[in-house]
Amino acid sequence: MKERLVYAKAWVNADWSRVIIIDEKWFTEEKRGHACLELPRGHTPPKGLKRFKAVSKEAKTQLLKVMFLTAVCMGGPIGNYELDFSLHTKKQKVDSAFLKPFFKKIHTAALKHLGPGGAIYLMLDRASCHRSKFTVAWLATLGFTIVSQPPRSPDFNMLDAWLFPSMERTVNAKAAMTRDEIKAAVKATWKKVTMAECARAQARVLKNMRKSILLKGGNFYKEE
Repeated sequence: MKERLVYAKAWVNADWSRVIIIDEKWFTEEKRGHACLELPRGHTPPKGLKRFKAVSKEAKTQLLKVMFLTAVCMGGPIGNYELDFSLHTKKQKVDSAFLKPFFKKIHTAALKHLGPGGAIYLMLDRASCHRSKFTVAWLATLGFTIVSQPPRSPDFNMLDAWLFPSMERTVNAKAAMTRDEIKAAVKATWKKVTMAECARAQARVLKNMRKSILLKGGNFYKEE
């Protein structure tokens, strides 16, 4: 709560015009099942259906991940990049070296969107791939100023409080299960991200910060 309070007080009235919020969002490919029916012993299943058999479910960590690195600011979308693990030596593991080219893409896109003329603040959570010495040094060479978000504070993050849930709703609504289906659903959501939506999401985050400040950094409040 103390970290949340300090963070909220520092940023609730700050200038967000050159602040980029980034984070990773992952989905899992699901294996489509077959229609099965549990029948009493000796009964024949209807045509086209199989007798039910118990099958052990793979753990989420064992399923193939479809992951995206997303960046937005209060002035609009910056970039949404699929993390292609086929190009990485450590399968399904996001580390500093893997993110390096994507941070470069975000920097290029941010400069194009914001223009030159001042520091660009990059808000990151405290995942090890974000706060490693390698990542910190690389982002410094690009000219980013890093801001660490407090733990357990999705209500202070535009992506967690707005865009990522929207992506999940689209994926679920389209019953997306395969990699291609998930990518299409995420792409459809990203195409609808506008400057106005980003501004509304930022206003919502600032409102959350004000409520949290009244609670001394607490997060037990009702969002409007």
